[in-house]
Amino acid sequence: MGSKGLHIAIKEAMKQMGDDILVSPQFVNILSDLSAFGDYPSCKVILKDLQQSGELQKVYDAYKEKGKKCITVIDALRKSIQNNGKYKKALIAYVYDCFLFAFGSIGAVNEPTSGAFDAMSSGQNGQPLDLAEQLNDLKQEYNDLLERLAIRPTDILHEPAAYFPAMAMNELYLVEAKIQIVSNALGKRDETWCRQQLEKKIGEFKLAKRQSCDKELARLKKDYESKLHAALVIPSKKSYISKSAYLSPDAMDGLSSLEDEIRRMYQEIGDNYDDWCNKMKSSLLATHGVSPTQRRNQIITKIGIPAAFAAGVLWLGGSYVGSKSEIDQFNNDMSRANELVAEGHFREGFLAYQEAKDGYNGSFFPSSYEWDADEAIETTVKMVCVEASELISNNQLVAAQAKLNEIPESIIIGNKDLERQVKDCHDKLDAAISRIRDSLLSIISKNGGKLDGDGKKLLEEGLLASPNDYWLNFIKNKEK
Repeated sequence: MGSKGLHIAIKEAMKQMGDDILVSPQFVNILSDLSAFGDYPSCKVILKDLQQSGELQKVYDAYKEKGKKCITVIDALRKSIQNNGKYKKALIAYVYDCFLFAFGSIGAVNEPTSGAFDAMSSGQNGQPLDLAEQLNDLKQEYNDLLERLAIRPTDILHEPAAYFPAMAMNELYLVEAKIQIVSNALGKRDETWCRQQLEKKIGEFKLAKRQSCDKELARLKKDYESKLHAALVIPSKKSYISKSAYLSPDAMDGLSSLEDEIRRMYQEIGDNYDDWCNKMKSSLLATHGVSPTQRRNQIITKIGIPAAFAAGVLWLGGSYVGSKSEIDQFNNDMSRANELVAEGHFREGFLAYQEAKDGYNGSFFPSSYEWDADEAIETTVKMVCVEASELISNNQLVAAQAKLNEIPESIIIGNKDLERQVKDCHDKLDAAISRIRDSLLSIISKNGGKLDGDGKKLLEEGLLASPNDYWLNFIKNKEK
């Protein structure tokens, strides 16, 4: 039966027999039964010695007191045994790491670089260690530090990937210097070994971040598509002329937070946001759209070409008379929308224009009335964008954001020109927010890691304009 690894065996023993198995006289024998020493039989010698000397009791006590957070205590116990010089440092490090893995304190165990069969250090009894063994021990120590010193995110989706702070890098540089000294003494040319190990570990951190974010982005997109289809409103076919489908304004308001999450996930991954949400809306609406040509064809079909020639002007007159109440209602709705816009109530005005457009069911030139409403909507959107751009230029970002929020997304979806204009305004606002972030980081770097009075005021302004901005909230939380 092949070896399953000491770390796995310890974890299984604790799971099957409880934590107290660590201090049982039968512990080492039980590990043997679990095939713990197949790859490193020398570890059995070390564990028996640790058991007899009471060191395993100390490991057990540390775990019972600190739980998963016992790394610092266990490391101190490990260093004490390593400094004794009796056993090879790499093997001691491996044994203690196996306990930390079983406790759930670390997620991986580095294999020892030497000493699969011989547990004893060549440096016992005061004799100097063999240089090759010293190099192996130092490399083992370097790899162990790479596992321990990294600052790992508690929320990998919304925090940076794991990294090494300045103090950790200083500790790594110290071990790297020792490795270079011993390597040079051995005549080896492996100056890049430490850098390669460091880059490999950082690459693993970035890959873990990327894979988690990719998975979350796929989930968010699937959720968004499902809710987008649920928000689609297809007008009744009972009306004289078919109308294009549209997205329910209430449902769209509920999707805004999901869109923010999708944009943020693109940012966390490091990819440029490709306007995916708006593309999905446009694509969905395009499949249920009714073009002016289709409307004209429907008029011809429903009226009937022979009847159109026979009735002529008579039909037009009858159509107008029959549609007069709908025409009057349309004009009243448009007047109300114009008043709302004039008073600065843009959002209500947009919705009133849309209501006038959707509410006209008369048979007299329906496309003409729809075009009137569309033209009013386009003019008002352009006016709002101009005002928002002026506010951004004057650094009135909160007012600019409020102005842009007046434009319901359901109003502009499917109109490429309006979508572009609104997107340009949002891009200008994002650029202004980005400048605030840069200014805050500059203040923090010059002020000992904290914001000064002006910085705090600038942070408050940024959060008012963009309350969901990750980095502004990150800085805010750090300031608490």
